[in-house]
Amino acid sequence: ENELNELPDSICNLSKLRKLRVPDNHLNQLPPFICNLTELYKLEVQENNLTEIPACIGKLEKLEILRLYKNILTELPAEFTELKNLRKLLLYENELTSIPENFGKLENLQELDLSFNNLNVLPESISNLKKLKTVSLTKNEFNHEEKSKINSLLNFTKVNWE
Repeated sequence: ENELNELPDSICNLSKLRKLRVPDNHLNQLPPFICNLTELYKLEVQENNLTEIPACIGKLEKLEILRLYKNILTELPAEFTELKNLRKLLLYENELTSIPENFGKLENLQELDLSFNNLNVLPESISNLKKLKTVSLTKNEFNHEEKSKINSLLNFTKVNWE
């Protein structure tokens, strides 16, 4: 634990940076300059105090692994779905109440964990996530009807409800 409250501006000079790991700190936001790190393929900012993700996140086109679990996120920007190469997305233990309607644009996604959030519906576009191997939805607010719909939309993969 480094107890960082913010990322130093000097990081924006690391234009060739491929991995950024700042877990278990006190970050409450990602500065917009994070979006200039276009070579990033792995971003780990789990176990912080993030309340939002900058809309420019969609510029990180090479991003494959994104760990945002154990933060205080309530929503994701629509631009989030521009992360076309994202394979692993861990968002468990946040306060998400929704995900973007066009979430299904993340067509390379293989692992998705949305457990322990406040979700009660997922967009139908999730049926486009054909490469998805595992999806975890434990401890959300889905009713029986929505669970059945999600199981049907994701009939090509295993949905973990427990």
